[in-house]
Amino acid sequence: MPTSAQRLASKRAQREANREAWRNDPRNRNAHNFAVRAEVKPVEPVLDEDVGALDLLREIMRDDDLPLGRRLRAAGHVLRFELPIAGAVGMPPDQVSNSSAYRFLVGVVRSGASAEHKQAAAEILAVFENERPVRTNPDELVEARLRLIAMINSTRRAELALSGHWPVPPGSPRWWLSSDDVFDADGLVSSPACSESTSSIAEALDRARALDPIERKRQMDERRQRLLEVTAHGRDDTSWRCLLTAEPERKTG
Repeated sequence: MPTSAQRLASKRAQREANREAWRNDPRNRNAHNFAVRAEVKPVEPVLDEDVGALDLLREIMRDDDLPLGRRLRAAGHVLRFELPIAGAVGMPPDQVSNSSAYRFLVGVVRSGASAEHKQAAAEILAVFENERPVRTNPDELVEARLRLIAMINSTRRAELALSGHWPVPPGSPRWWLSSDDVFDADGLVSSPACSESTSSIAEALDRARALDPIERKRQMDERRQRLLEVTAHGRDDTSWRCLLTAEPERKTG
């Protein structure tokens, strides 16, 4: 008759055999989930001293130990800040490299994830890979134009200050734009370099923080140059520009 120690050892062996059999059982989804996590590679983290809501969502998206459903929800929010709507139209997925969330979602679609998870990822991507009709709101267009004018005037004022001509000397040519001015704004409102004109300040800051510092500076310089190039039609809007290169007057006494 087996001793108590032998019976205990037999139970332990049987328990381990049962566990091994369950690990290899096709009905066990754990092995499948581990394989999916291995296919959906984690994205390299973006180091940032300030951690905000967007950074936390990126951490959730990168964490391959979390349920895939949570990671997909986080990626959907991150993608809104990293890529404009319909920003991937006509582009091969492998060439849309400026968005970590986009790459993650494409990886889910191509992986062995469940049909539900692949569909969820595809539904998110569809908004960014297909064109859609845009309803035009006249009030929003007016507000966007006023914001653009404010941005142009702010950029001009900053350049005048850097050149040493702020406040502008009395009698100087008019340097600012008004809502009555007519100027060419094609591409400015929808340009990524001037995207602040059509989005909230918070969204603009989140997008800027997501960029590499060198790329961030390049975009800022491009935005400043494009805003400075805007010129009103039908009146003199060029004479004031001589102040940008002229030596400031020295105050005496």
